[in-house]
Amino acid sequence: MTYKVIAYTYRATWVNKSNYKYVMKYYKYIDLDYKIFAEKMKSYIFSNGEMFKTFWTQLDSDLILSNIPETSSMFKPYNINVMNISITRSFNTNSLLGLHRDYSEAELRINIPILNCEKSVTNFYYSTVDPTLEILANGIPYLDYNYKNCTLVDSFCLDRPAILRVKEIHQVVANANYLPRISCTIDFKENIFHLFE
Repeated sequence: MTYKVIAYTYRATWVNKSNYKYVMKYYKYIDLDYKIFAEKMKSYIFSNGEMFKTFWTQLDSDLILSNIPETSSMFKPYNINVMNISITRSFNTNSLLGLHRDYSEAELRINIPILNCEKSVTNFYYSTVDPTLEILANGIPYLDYNYKNCTLVDSFCLDRPAILRVKEIHQVVANANYLPRISCTIDFKENIFHLFE
């Protein structure tokens, strides 16, 4: 299988954190009525456990949209339509591992906590070193980074839905007492930068 290198540009969103320093905005919490969706998705995941053997599992979006109507209804206030739905399942408790950029067309995704996310942290990094293209066992590619070549620039907890800049280097570190850490990541037919500003 051959993969093309995806070139991308994006509008950097900056926030003033002091009088002298401007930093990139890597995430933004978003108000969603997501609790029923999260419970139904958790039931779906546990009922189909054999599907979720790797960190990233892309779901049949049409199937999820028809069986869990809250998947689309929770986004109606924002007038955006779901395109792809995936589940991330993390057992990583090592802060030196798992640094990556998503290999996709989507620049922003909305992530929704499903299980044990409130006990985990998502870190963002900066690096000038090129990544290595890696492929999960299920065929999903991603861009892998070595911790030694990266600088931590921001962190947050996915204890509620958030928009993430997924083409920046990021990593999930789970709590060893709360595994697995499961979230749902969704990209949209529309550009959602207006929700990020």
